[in-house]
Amino acid sequence: MINLIDLDRNQTISLLLQAGTPSAISTIRMAEAFKNNQDLAANILFSTTILSIITISIFSIFIQ
Repeated sequence: MINLIDLDRNQTISLLLQAGTPSAISTIRMAEAFKNNQDLAANILFSTTILSIITISIFSIFIQ
């Protein structure tokens, strides 16, 4: 897939690492602003942060 969009090695690494990062904290701020599902937004941010530890590790293995 990466070869289809003609990225060099540094761009590919950047793209893969960004794909493995957690969701933005802005989701919590928006939930607070609209007073809607703040706990859900916080849980999602926590979960994606924990999962990013795993996904970034896996991506770094495949990049090498």
